[in-house]
Amino acid sequence: MTKQELRIQIKQTLQSHQISFKNESFRICKKIISSEYYIKSSIILCYMALPDEVDLSQIILQAQNDKKVIFVPKVQMKTTKMNFFEITKNVSLTSGSFGILEPDSSTRIFDFNDFNDENILILVPGRAFSLKGERLGRGKGYYDSFLKNKPRNCMTAGVCFPFQIVNEIPVESHDFKMDFMFY
Repeated sequence: MTKQELRIQIKQTLQSHQISFKNESFRICKKIISSEYYIKSSIILCYMALPDEVDLSQIILQAQNDKKVIFVPKVQMKTTKMNFFEITKNVSLTSGSFGILEPDSSTRIFDFNDFNDENILILVPGRAFSLKGERLGRGKGYYDSFLKNKPRNCMTAGVCFPFQIVNEIPVESHDFKMDFMFY
């Protein structure tokens, strides 16, 4: 099966599933918050969910209460690049690229070099994941491009609904593998 065929299959599965995305998101967020990776991290890179992705707003609220530093992405249109900007309770988010909520660019930007001694957890969305950590994104390469410079103090976690776990994903040399998954 090609990547595009798998994307179509997962999209159809998402549309036909009779689950509550809200309830499943809540369950998955509880799992993340109670994990050793979350507890040990001082910095969390989250994503702002599309309607068919696990909603991490509960993680963001809890991380703010736990005094963790949170960054969310902002896509640079017409490129495969995205930057992560810090969000606090006072930062407003507006609809940006692809209708995804984004912070403005006036807050602190994340740079791997600025946080060499910190434990960093990066929560990554995807269309599908394998239990080996293979990830199928939406096809633009934003996360693969961003993660290629990830240092050892960063753990990457794929986040998805259980039915987005598949046996195998066709991978290419530029595809970035997750350290573990939450589903």
